Amino acid sequence: MPDPKPEFVFTTPPVACLFGEREHVQQLFIPVAWTNQSEAWAEASLLVAADNAARALAGRGLPVYQFMTCDLGTPEHQQARGALQAFLMANSPAVITANLWHAVQRHQRTVFEEHRRCDRTTPFEPPTLVFHLDSEAEFALVQQLAPAAIAVEVVARQPVSEATQAREGWPVRCTRIGARPDCPAWVIADAHEHFGTWAKLARHRVLSLARASLAGVAAL
Repeated sequence: MPDPKPEFVFTTPPVACLFGEREHVQQLFIPVAWTNQSEAWAEASLLVAADNAARALAGRGLPVYQFMTCDLGTPEHQQARGALQAFLMANSPAVITANLWHAVQRHQRTVFEEHRRCDRTTPFEPPTLVFHLDSEAEFALVQQLAPAAIAVEVVARQPVSEATQAREGWPVRCTRIGARPDCPAWVIADAHEHFGTWAKLARHRVLSLARASLAGVAAL
């Protein structure tokens, strides 16, 4: 008799919220040395959650192919989406939250099924969810379901320390991490690989911080 198919149980994954200029945050996604990372790091966007919430309010269904990230689009399109997100944040944040975690659950189920098909030797570990947020209000929205979420400020260069840096609209405690160090003259020929390696180290730092934070909460 075949074993019964295991039920997927949604759990809140480790969550890391990135704060900083988009150009600096994007440096963490340099594809060099980006191997076997797809199940470890899942990028998500509150803009997608706001889009889905707007579709739900209008009685429209989700697209056939639905992802947790989106292209920025034209400046006009991005401005319109930002205005919609701001309106929902101010008037109906619960609809963003509901659509956000529904998308997370769907993504987690997909990763779980893929893991179950391909690797039965290791336990399933939910991917760390990574957001790029702009304000304390957005961070608070994520923390409603992920109280162990960490805030990480991504700066252009590696800071001297990871001390608290107060920024208006950002969380009071924000670990700082640099996406790109100064480039020594001897690596000019391989600068892309050099920055890619640094981005990989920075991603591992974010992953370890988020997982340690979640483990600390679970131990309480």
